[in-house]
Amino acid sequence: MSSPRFDEAAADDAPLHADAIHARLPADRLLGREIVVLDETGSTNDEIARAANAAAPEGLVVFAERQRAGRGRQGRRWESRAGVGLWFSLLLRPPGQMSGWAGLSLWAALGVAEAAETATGVVAEIKWPNDVLVAGRKVAGILIETHAGKAQDGAFAVVGIGINVGHRPDDFSSELRDRAGSLAQFSQRPVNRLALASTVLMRLDANYRLWQSAPTEIVAACSRRCSLRGRRVRSLLPGGPEGVATGFDAAGQLLLRDDAGQLHTLASGELQTL
Repeated sequence: MSSPRFDEAAADDAPLHADAIHARLPADRLLGREIVVLDETGSTNDEIARAANAAAPEGLVVFAERQRAGRGRQGRRWESRAGVGLWFSLLLRPPGQMSGWAGLSLWAALGVAEAAETATGVVAEIKWPNDVLVAGRKVAGILIETHAGKAQDGAFAVVGIGINVGHRPDDFSSELRDRAGSLAQFSQRPVNRLALASTVLMRLDANYRLWQSAPTEIVAACSRRCSLRGRRVRSLLPGGPEGVATGFDAAGQLLLRDDAGQLHTLASGELQTL
């Protein structure tokens, strides 16, 4: 079957097509060897989990034009209206024990940030633990869910990604309007969702290989993009540390150096910027 024509100048709300995304990806890719585009679903993370439990291979990607029950960190609802963003999930079956997969959050954030930067021409930062910022506003969020899986198929990770592409300020709820943004708001060039979808998959694929062979390079690249780097912050957890953020470690934890020079790691929790 021939692929539909891929038009770089097409409107960012043009429908997604699996064939058009496929046509932009290298033949030797791991991620995106199979791509499914749904008009609507509850959650792309749930779609991937069901497929994984039915022995789907690593690299499956499911996009949805609209999610009825998209979710973010700590069960927060993710707004995912049709035609204005990229809402998708990937299936990974990483090597090693699940306890060693914590660094996947950095891998995913780096790939999204690099793709966002390519699309907009402006710097994209990583806000710990799972957001991507452009001009200080959240343009993307990441949710990673790990599963033990069935014995014959093994454990797997579901990586859910939401990217605000064509939103205007009025498209966000009043609760989010002061904190959220879209790539189109900050872009120095047109943002085409099909082109962005292929770009982010290519960056994720390349970085997934690097994460397995040279994870310290992923950590270093993410630390350079850390939105808190060099800023003084306080953990709001009871007894949490206060210090200057220096970047991330290989487990995706935020590093803080206190006034005595001691290095602390934060795996979760809210922060206050001082």
